[in-house]
Amino acid sequence: MVKPIKNCIVFLMIMAFISGCYTFNRSHNADHNRALKKDMGALHKDVDSFLGTAEPSQLSDR
Repeated sequence: MVKPIKNCIVFLMIMAFISGCYTFNRSHNADHNRALKKDMGALHKDVDSFLGTAEPSQLSDR
């Protein structure tokens, strides 16, 4: 009897961790996706500036 209850609790915890704050509301999820894209873009720029690759190389065709 204890094992099915334990499995159910573990399943619910996994579902809560996987789903996070995503809901069935499309506009709410779109806001999360926009924020994630913005954060990833900022991270990319930070890494490029840290590595010194923010400007195109003189050897590239750009």
